[in-house]
Amino acid sequence: CGAAAATAAIFNAPIAGVLFAAKGAVEPSVGLLFGIKAFAAAVIGGLGSLPGALLGGLLVAMIAVFAMQLIFPPDDVVSVEGVQRFPDQGRRHLEDGQMFDAYNSMPPTSGPQPAIGAPAAVYLADDDAVTVPTPQQMLPLLERGGIVIYYDPATYTNAEDPSGLLGAMTSLRQFRERLAVVPLEGLAEAHEGATIVAAAWRTLLAVSAWDAEGNDQITAFLQNAPDGYYDRFRLERGDSVISAGTTSQ
Repeated sequence: CGAAAATAAIFNAPIAGVLFAAKGAVEPSVGLLFGIKAFAAAVIGGLGSLPGALLGGLLVAMIAVFAMQLIFPPDDVVSVEGVQRFPDQGRRHLEDGQMFDAYNSMPPTSGPQPAIGAPAAVYLADDDAVTVPTPQQMLPLLERGGIVIYYDPATYTNAEDPSGLLGAMTSLRQFRERLAVVPLEGLAEAHEGATIVAAAWRTLLAVSAWDAEGNDQITAFLQNAPDGYYDRFRLERGDSVISAGTTSQ
């Protein structure tokens, strides 16, 4: 039975790896969580026992589901006022040179995307040394539970002022490594005059200006799950997806 279990594991592991890689980007830690769960299932079911491993996997899955309900009960998921939610357009990877322009939101919050996206950073419109990424290039970051703050480059230009939008977001990135700040032309026209749009996976929040009210809105949006949207959607790395709850349309 031990030989059968080892043979099944050797045969199925590469197949599972290929299938999982097709739905998201590949990174060194992509299989870490799966490995931990599989090891726990094998220990519980008995090393070398195929039926035991199957029962152990079922038990580990049940424990994980119940634990998530206890840690993040649905009633505790708070809706941030003004948030828009959009249908999931998938996570298909685009080949080099391939284009897709039928996104259901502006900027896009899901859908076809490059296999490797732009890094999380504070991008300045007048920085000639760095190419400003497109919203499409920021989709892989959203998929990994990150947030992108898009801003009107004509309104916000001073990154040295710590009380301004760019300065505040630069400081905040010390605590939110998957936070990007990106200038986007045409933002106000697309969002009824809003000069800031916060984006998470399938989610947008339009903010009129960086004032006290706008600061409060963005702060609420950036909170860790379940109160905000940062880290709610961790789809590529195999982590449990945290429900975003009900949001306003």
